[in-house]
Amino acid sequence: RGGKVLIDAEESGFGKSFAESRHPRTAMGITRSGDVIWLATDGRQEFSKGATLAELAGLMAAQGCVDAVNLDGGGSTTIAMRTLVMNKPSDGRERPVANGVLLFGAPVKPDPTAATWRVNAPMNLASGTTADLSLVTKNGLMVPPREILWSATGPGWIDPEGRLRALYGGKITVQAYARGSIFTVEIISEGP
Repeated sequence: RGGKVLIDAEESGFGKSFAESRHPRTAMGITRSGDVIWLATDGRQEFSKGATLAELAGLMAAQGCVDAVNLDGGGSTTIAMRTLVMNKPSDGRERPVANGVLLFGAPVKPDPTAATWRVNAPMNLASGTTADLSLVTKNGLMVPPREILWSATGPGWIDPEGRLRALYGGKITVQAYARGSIFTVEIISEGP
C-alpha cells in the first residue's frame, strides 16, 4: 500500500501459516503511472512451490506496483488471456469458482497472413525433458517470441519463451496466440 509492503493477513482473519507458507497466489496491482498488473504464481507442484505473501508483495513491487491486493489463491489461481489458460492450476485443471475478475478489451482482428502459420514442435517428448517450441510462418521464419502467448494443458508446462517441459505421460495440448489467431498442436509425453 502506497509503495510499501504491508502484510495484514492476521488482522484480516487469516492465520500466520496462510501468510508464511508457500501457496499458489493471485494478485492485482496498479503502478504509479496507472498500469494494471495481474500476477499468478503456480504452486503445490513439482516445478513450482508457490509464494508466501511477503514474496508475492515483493514480486508486485518489482513490477512497479504502488498498490496491490492478494486475491483468491490455491487451486483457484488461474489466469486466462484470449481464452488460453496462462498458468498451471494446482488442481490440474481450472477450478469452478463463484467469482472472478475480468478485463475486457477490443477484439483483435486476425492477421490474414497468419492463416498458414504453424507451431514447430516434436510429436513426442519423454517425460522430464524439455523442447523449445516456436511459431513459424509458411516461409519457415520464426515469429518473434515477444509476439506470442503460450499455453499448455495436460501433462506439460510451457514458459513465456516457448520452452515446453513434459511432466509425466499423456497428451499435451499446446496453444500459441499471436496476431489474433490461436495455433494448436498436440504432443505425446512418453513416460510414467
